[in-house]
Amino acid sequence: MTFNASSSHLTGIIEALILLIIVLLLWGGHFFPWHIIPALVESTGKRELKRLWAYVYGVGCIWLGAVAYAEMHRAIGLEPVLTVGNLTCIIIAAAVGTILPRLVKRIRDWQVKLSETNHE
Repeated sequence: MTFNASSSHLTGIIEALILLIIVLLLWGGHFFPWHIIPALVESTGKRELKRLWAYVYGVGCIWLGAVAYAEMHRAIGLEPVLTVGNLTCIIIAAAVGTILPRLVKRIRDWQVKLSETNHE
């Protein structure tokens, strides 16, 4: 798909979609049933990736975002460069996608614990 200069106003929307996809990929990685691929998980019955594979997955998502930004710039006729600002946005999106599911889980665990304490 090629855009012309008059359609470059779409870049903001496309950039936001790229960042959203990164967040969703990393968020989804926390809930994906990794245990269906036994070589990737710590031990039988565990759902979390081994540390090495978690890093590979996370860095891969960041790399995918960087490539998407560069390809988007090329599609609208700009040099396929990745600016510090673009990279910063990608890293922030990756951090949100990594930290938010953990925060939600902690809040949920805290609510369960609080509920159990109130019922005693």
